[in-house]
Amino acid sequence: MAASTMLSVGQIVRYPDPPAPEPEHLDGYRNFFNLTAMPASRRLIMNRGIDHPAWVSAPEGRRRPVIFLRSNPLQAGSSKTPWHDEIDVVGGRVVYYGDHRPDTPAPLGSTRGNAILLQTAEAHTSDIADVRAAAPPLLIFRSTQRNQSSKGYLEFCGIGIIEHATIAELEDPGSHKHFSNYVFHISLLDLRPEGNRLDWRWINARRDPTSTLDTTTALAPDSWVNWVKGGAIKKSRVEPKMRSPDWVWDELVLACALVHRNNWHEVKHYDKRASELSELLQQLPFHPPTNRGSDFRNTNSVQRKTADIVTAHPDYTGATTRGGRATRQIVEAFLADPPRMLAAADRIAAAITSGDQNLREVIATPSPDEDEETALEGRSLERLHRFRERDRGLRKKRIDKTLAEGGDLACEVCGFNFTRAYGTHGDGYIEVHHLIPLHEAGESETKLSDLVLLCANCHRMSHRRLQTTGTWPSPDELRDLIK
Repeated sequence: MAASTMLSVGQIVRYPDPPAPEPEHLDGYRNFFNLTAMPASRRLIMNRGIDHPAWVSAPEGRRRPVIFLRSNPLQAGSSKTPWHDEIDVVGGRVVYYGDHRPDTPAPLGSTRGNAILLQTAEAHTSDIADVRAAAPPLLIFRSTQRNQSSKGYLEFCGIGIIEHATIAELEDPGSHKHFSNYVFHISLLDLRPEGNRLDWRWINARRDPTSTLDTTTALAPDSWVNWVKGGAIKKSRVEPKMRSPDWVWDELVLACALVHRNNWHEVKHYDKRASELSELLQQLPFHPPTNRGSDFRNTNSVQRKTADIVTAHPDYTGATTRGGRATRQIVEAFLADPPRMLAAADRIAAAITSGDQNLREVIATPSPDEDEETALEGRSLERLHRFRERDRGLRKKRIDKTLAEGGDLACEVCGFNFTRAYGTHGDGYIEVHHLIPLHEAGESETKLSDLVLLCANCHRMSHRRLQTTGTWPSPDELRDLIK
């Protein structure tokens, strides 16, 4: 599976020392240098509180690709960091202090970090759209503790735009010396339309000297594009207590497959597999961006759900969690037929990560006749199945084969014939149903022998789960039901 280019608000990245682009994950977290690696380009670093790559000579002129702001709340108020940055992801605002310190001999505003941010503030507040388009976005991170370590772990907080800068009078807590420093008031852009995620391809396009501003803007978040056009900042508005949507069946299939393959043990949030599942879940199209909070299906959420699944196993003897009815049902499904459910999980993952936009659109679009209760293998595979059944070419070939063999177009379950019932109005009409189970049907060519002719009623019943087995009935099982 190709490495994801997405970086979610609230996601933790590993910043190793020394820098190394491999492996993709370290200690269960995405490797910053793997995420940001770009062929023929210098490595991006974030060693200072304010860091940035060099200017790029692009077709429209020079531009700075990006600026990193790194806040360290673990050292706030110390002699090393004699201030307290404020990062309010919920409210979409950041108060970030520059790099002028008590012992800085240079004039205020001339230090490396303050100088670049003052320059950026001028571009961010410009009335000229082209100036705003070329201006660097601020990517804001803060240090956090993980794996009993306070070094090398950074949380992504969002994309910032400087609204204005002020000068603050501060006191060094060690020497009690007073000094001045710039304070930058920053708005975080609203990333809800993108599922609160940043696509790193946008940053890489800004780093590419051959990319025009139009090319880079095409990959930018909607809020950045709208800000460039109009100058108005649409702030991040991650709801403070937005309840994550309930897990749908397809998500549970993927999570339970992970637990099954982990010998029915909980998967911790720092496990690489939790990161991979989190990224996969965020690509599923069942929850609109407006319903996704900043912690939507993050690694902590994955850990909680795997714990729910573990405690729903009938052999678990500890205290159970409140996983709900659907969690108990998915455990029952996996225990009843592990190969089938594991195969379904693999097919869902393959369809979502294939890069085929047509498949993603099919999965995202409800079928007009689908039941409220999904197939055990999941809504994704059910919709792909129905999509293939609507293939007019396959349907025609199957009908032509039956007619060429001297048969009539009658339902293979109940014998209903549209021509006999409706006369010439029903000539040539019959529906086609795939016999291959959802978890087995792959991308290989469908054989005509895999298709049966059914009337509309029997076809609808063939897509309704049997209460006894939880599976779609075969033609033989349907015949038994109508006897």
